[in-house]
Amino acid sequence: MSLLWPPTHENPELNRWQRHMAGSMIVVTAAVVGLGLAATGNLEAYGVGGFASSEDVKQVQQATNNIQAMLIERDIYDARREQCKAMRDNDVAAKPTTLRRLETLRAEYERITGREYRLPGCDEI
Repeated sequence: MSLLWPPTHENPELNRWQRHMAGSMIVVTAAVVGLGLAATGNLEAYGVGGFASSEDVKQVQQATNNIQAMLIERDIYDARREQCKAMRDNDVAAKPTTLRRLETLRAEYERITGREYRLPGCDEI
């Protein structure tokens, strides 16, 4: 108990202050631990659910990934169109820039979806 509660001193005011501080720290620590347990859903047996279930978090993450994938698909298509235009116009300066952009976007798409994006041919654009 000496780890949680201060020893007794001759000065009663010091004793009162130390015990007040120790009690406050115990209450604050218990509240923080309790809120942490409640927030993560570890108190469901007592009727206290978490702020969001892991299934809810997974659904939101999947929806976010789907939106990101759609936006990246559009960016890849636009970059491919620019690349095809640069190749048709024989624009040597634009070719490396569009290639780097396509590679970056395709890598991001693969990271999000777990699959490689198939580039359309220039005749398909």
